[in-house]
Amino acid sequence: MNTVQRSTATAAAPSLGGIPLACLLLIVLSLALGGGCNALWGVDELAYESSGGHAGAAQSTAGAGGEPILTTSGGTAGAGASSGCMPGAEQVFGDCGNCGTLLAICKPSGTWGAAECTGEGACAPGKEQATECGDCGTATSVCNDSCTWDPAGSCLGQGECSPGAKKQSDCGNCGTKTSVCSNNCTWDKYGSCTNEGACAPGDTKAGNCDQCAQKTCSNSCDWSTCKLKSGAQCEYQQGTNWEYCQPGYWHFCSSNCQWFPCQPM
Repeated sequence: MNTVQRSTATAAAPSLGGIPLACLLLIVLSLALGGGCNALWGVDELAYESSGGHAGAAQSTAGAGGEPILTTSGGTAGAGASSGCMPGAEQVFGDCGNCGTLLAICKPSGTWGAAECTGEGACAPGKEQATECGDCGTATSVCNDSCTWDPAGSCLGQGECSPGAKKQSDCGNCGTKTSVCSNNCTWDKYGSCTNEGACAPGDTKAGNCDQCAQKTCSNSCDWSTCKLKSGAQCEYQQGTNWEYCQPGYWHFCSSNCQWFPCQPM
């Protein structure tokens, strides 16, 4: 009886570039469905070696705002990201604060620092700021679109005086009174009357004058010397006052302050 020998050798599974065709088919299928071998097998990345070479998938992480950011250095610019980067490199995420820029800088250790708002302006556009001016007044400035203050406008709402200023007014007998401007730029009440004179202008008094004379207060509030009263022609001087009225004639002053008619001496 003849014995028939059968070959037990099995054919090698077909492949392309070292990757089994079955896997390639799965990759094509998963790509069509929106995934890859990652989606099918639940791994982070697919890597393979062929002819001594190595191919890795590019890494990406989400930056500020949640959008993935790829960097040429293989690192990411997310706040606090630990991926590698070139020291001193910068990653801009957009505007922030008052005309500032949200910026992350690669640290000397080759890792990204936390993103910070840099280069901010002095104010927020549209904001108003009032400053004191003049005599208790205010001037308003507005923050422009460049986040800097525009020049202040006109000084409004000023008071009636400058704090500490003084003014004087006449009072009493040629005296003066003083008012001081308060800290809220209004005049305080006048103080007492000071530096008054001896009398009020136009006042009269007999003093030690003759009965036909009197003293009158001057415009500087001082008493004048004795002078004849209005309408008086002479001083009575107790009837002893006389004068020549013409050659060989004289007359005396009467008690009513008038000259008697001339009489021969």
